[in-house]
Amino acid sequence: MLRRPTNHLDMETVDVLATAVREFAGAVIVVSHDTYFLRHAANRFWSLRDGGVTVFDDLDVAARHARAKS
Repeated sequence: MLRRPTNHLDMETVDVLATAVREFAGAVIVVSHDTYFLRHAANRFWSLRDGGVTVFDDLDVAARHARAKS
């Protein structure tokens, strides 16, 4: 699990980390507010709301779901 992995990294290092995560054969759970990193590293996004979890393939859709009123 990576929690806020891009804090204090320069952009070149963020790109290298995103590539490594994307190319890793296993699963990686990332908690981040860095949308640049998420768009380049992840292919699935989870929105936690109202005690449930919904899975999305699109970051923008997941973010709208997370911000929506119950």
